[in-house]
Amino acid sequence: MSSVVSSFNYKVEASVIIDNTDYAIPDGTINSIVVDYDYDKKNMPAIYVALRLTTDLYNKMVTNAETGIISFRLYKFNTQLQNSIISPYIQDKFTYIISGDPNYNEAMEKYAGSSGTSDVDSNSYMQGHIGLVAIGLSEDNNVLINDVVKNTNLASIIHKYTHHMKMCIEPFDHIDTIEQFIIPPINTITNFLEYMNENFCFYKSGYRFFRDFSTSYLLSMKGKPVETSNSDYNTIVISVCDPTDEKANTTAIEFDTSNKAYVIYVNANNITTKLNRVLSKKFNSIIGVDTLGNINELELNLPTYADATKKNILERVPNDNMELINNTKSSLESGSLVVSVIKNEIDTSILTPNKQFFIKSHNLVRKYDGRYILCSKKEIFYRTTSSFVCTVVFNLRKAED
Repeated sequence: MSSVVSSFNYKVEASVIIDNTDYAIPDGTINSIVVDYDYDKKNMPAIYVALRLTTDLYNKMVTNAETGIISFRLYKFNTQLQNSIISPYIQDKFTYIISGDPNYNEAMEKYAGSSGTSDVDSNSYMQGHIGLVAIGLSEDNNVLINDVVKNTNLASIIHKYTHHMKMCIEPFDHIDTIEQFIIPPINTITNFLEYMNENFCFYKSGYRFFRDFSTSYLLSMKGKPVETSNSDYNTIVISVCDPTDEKANTTAIEFDTSNKAYVIYVNANNITTKLNRVLSKKFNSIIGVDTLGNINELELNLPTYADATKKNILERVPNDNMELINNTKSSLESGSLVVSVIKNEIDTSILTPNKQFFIKSHNLVRKYDGRYILCSKKEIFYRTTSSFVCTVVFNLRKAED
């Protein structure tokens, strides 16, 4: 049994706060918004806004870029419900990055505008782009840690220093008792997790830490589902349709209540498969060496040709933690196949890294069917008459079997 979730549009509210004074950024001056999530290479999302500001407000923002703050709120609503509830999708205060110098012609442009006889708006405007960095996410990450822990475990240590954030944590592979361990002075959660993984290896597949606007994720590279309290299902099925299929261009998401999954229908022309055929020609085996001279070798499961000769990559393992070469192995194998998907007007908030993704492909590429992991997502919001429409481009890479 299934039901359909209708398409979504978005509204924006924004203002800039300078010296405790709030200057509204009119909704009509924002042309487009890009929210970039790189779950593999970065630790938090970035927002880029294209807008058309009055010269007066533009100059205020440029000259106060080091101390100014932007209050930004992005709301979503169901376009097919008559009384749809507008719910927040992103809301926070942000520091901003703005390029360019002030407009030194402001006074002349104001004079020219006010001296005319036309009833058209006499303000002068500047086109520009700003980058936004969430203050709350940055502050949550800046924690000074220096400790000696005894008779504990990895989960307890991680919880002790991340409990101030709403966390989604996949159970660790390392479950042994830690009798005593010294944590040297570390000033961010990101560096703390990196240090702990170098010593205890959270997951054989490697780990990802990403601070999203509503939840922070600490997950393995396996692509297994990890439950959270704010999601109905933890599985997303990408059903690739023939371009002639009526479902190919639907903007809705289907609820598959029998299999407890979201189903997204995608036109085969809007999905791209990228197979790295060069990687196996560089190396197909990894050799780890620790400080004691111990060696461990793992074969890489990469697409290659028959009778390929052995080509090794050498990795020096820190802290004699030989498990770390499994992280490298998983990363190389998973990155050998990446699938890019483009979809319009869906509720992109369901696309989160704690979910498992399955691709059911077009008949021509059935061999790529299987389980995938979300590695990046880029939401592009562009203006329509009274709201914003979203096109999302998300990349999936093959997960471990």
